[in-house]
Amino acid sequence: MSELSYQQALMLYLSERPELVARLGLGRPSGHCWQPGDLSDWQLQQASRLFDEEAQLRGIGTWELALSFVARTPQELSQMTLHAHREIAEMVDMEWEQYCALNHLQH
Repeated sequence: MSELSYQQALMLYLSERPELVARLGLGRPSGHCWQPGDLSDWQLQQASRLFDEEAQLRGIGTWELALSFVARTPQELSQMTLHAHREIAEMVDMEWEQYCALNHLQH
C-alpha cells in the first residue's frame, strides 16, 4: 500500500470519528475531508497511533484497515486484499498455494 493511500485512509477514518477529531483538537476540514497538510506532526502521529489501535481491536493489520477505507466496494476490497497477499507471498518467496493454506485464504 502506498503512503498516499495510507494517508487517504487515515483522513477518511478521522472523518468518521468526531470524538477523535475533538481529542486531537482538529478544526473543520478544509474540504469535505481532512488532508495530511491540515494536521500538525503531533496530530498526524496521534491519528496514526489511534488508527493502529483500531486495527488491533479489530484483529486485523493496519494495512487491512487502510484498504477497508480506500476500497469503494466490497468486491474492490476483496481484490485489493488478495493482491496485497500475493505481493506478500512473493516478498517472502512462498508458493501461492502454500501461502493461502498457511493464511487460510480462499483464492
